[in-house]
Amino acid sequence: NIMGGEPLLYKKLGWFIRKIQSNRDKLVEDFIIFTGGIFPTENLELLNGTGNVEICLNLNEKKTYATESAYDLVIKNLKTMVDKKYFQVGLGYNIASLDFNGDEIINTAKKFGIDHLRFAIASPVYGSDNPNIVHPEQYKELSPKVFKFIQKCHANSIKVNLDCRIPYCFFTEKQ
Repeated sequence: NIMGGEPLLYKKLGWFIRKIQSNRDKLVEDFIIFTGGIFPTENLELLNGTGNVEICLNLNEKKTYATESAYDLVIKNLKTMVDKKYFQVGLGYNIASLDFNGDEIINTAKKFGIDHLRFAIASPVYGSDNPNIVHPEQYKELSPKVFKFIQKCHANSIKVNLDCRIPYCFFTEKQ
């Protein structure tokens, strides 16, 4: 996994991956690059010829981006990633409010032919005042909505994986 900050701002990323791949012991063969999608589109060329690379683009709801142009850049980069076919592309999604719009991410996945999605419940970090989180006391209200979101993903042939752990009590026994 390559993450932290924005890996696709690092101009030597492709060189770094190819260097690891050239190691005759083949300790690492597959790479997942986690990106927020805010980088110059031409930086995707850094990955040309790397092979065995998957990109997980963290795509949040349009309303959560600071500007419309920031969201537009992420969508442009997503389209370029899918068109380039240098690598597999998956989406990551943070559920950050009780009124999250799961249909938006499902529709984006369908539009770009992406069939797998990782999601997480945005949880509070000690000492942080981030408003884009779901507090544990809201889980009981959120869980049926998340369950329906997962069902909608499956109905649209989108495989869903949980990105970060949630407590066992999040879902009911029936869910």
